[in-house]
Amino acid sequence: MSNIEKFEATKEIVLHAKTEFQKIASQIGGMKFEKEKVFAIQALQNNQYLCQIAYQDKDSLKMAIFNIAATGLSLNPVRKLAYLVPRDGKVHLDISYLGFIQLAVDCGAIKWAKAEIVCENDQYTFNGMNQMPTHKYNPFGDRGAIIGCYCIAKTHDDEYMSETMPISEIFGIRDRSKAWIAFKAGKARSCPWSTDEGEMIKKTVIRRAYKSWALTDTRQDKRFEKAIEITHEDHEITTAIDEEVVDQSQEQIERIKGQLEYLNKPMADSIEYLERTCQRKIESLEDLTPGERDKFESMLKTFVDKNLEQKEQENESSETAS
Repeated sequence: MSNIEKFEATKEIVLHAKTEFQKIASQIGGMKFEKEKVFAIQALQNNQYLCQIAYQDKDSLKMAIFNIAATGLSLNPVRKLAYLVPRDGKVHLDISYLGFIQLAVDCGAIKWAKAEIVCENDQYTFNGMNQMPTHKYNPFGDRGAIIGCYCIAKTHDDEYMSETMPISEIFGIRDRSKAWIAFKAGKARSCPWSTDEGEMIKKTVIRRAYKSWALTDTRQDKRFEKAIEITHEDHEITTAIDEEVVDQSQEQIERIKGQLEYLNKPMADSIEYLERTCQRKIESLEDLTPGERDKFESMLKTFVDKNLEQKEQENESSETAS
């Protein structure tokens, strides 16, 4: 089936989710299916890998659409509150750190929240869990290395809720994330921790802080409960960058598979060749580093080009003979 046909099939799944979406949304109010279907379809259209996963597991796409209604968080890319992302062979609704802040504000848990990075040359004083910290720094000068981050939220009682994390603890969480592990192993060209470290540091602290926001008088709010339910402890807060990295590597793998199929080369033989070349155990194309995939794809392209050239010469010879 072509990519266009797969997109049309997943688009139909989104459109058929209207009745159940509206039923769920009616319990919280504010969510309009006509708007969200446009954002969902755009996401599928703009991310081929997401569309492929959605086609393979249509139920997960349907559930992700329902979760939009249940949490009340829009897929509007301008607001950056939530995303449809491919992960572990399924489509998930991932809630961004901005989404959790918006949800907490909507539910009445807090008035506002923000996170700030602290560097070694800053003047920072922790004044207690229920007080604003004292933080002074020169935004245009050399602030030095990052030593930590804090999140401050203001409640409707005009009190503050402060959460702090040293950089060692933040990096400990980073080091356990799938995206970082893949990047360090050379299996991904980049990841959010390598391209947007500051934002990921802030997201990690806000992730920690929102748990205390949920323990206010609004903790029974169904939207907040649903958001916590669909967000696992070890999920990394996902950005569009995650999708791009996965999409790029997956597209390259699909190209390689297409080249092997054209050359009539069995995958098992290719894996044996790659193990000899890379001198390590390789079970699939996904185990290759980006550099190794580039070299392998380039080699296959040479064979494909030679094969095509040979066929053209044969055709020309046949036409001449006839």
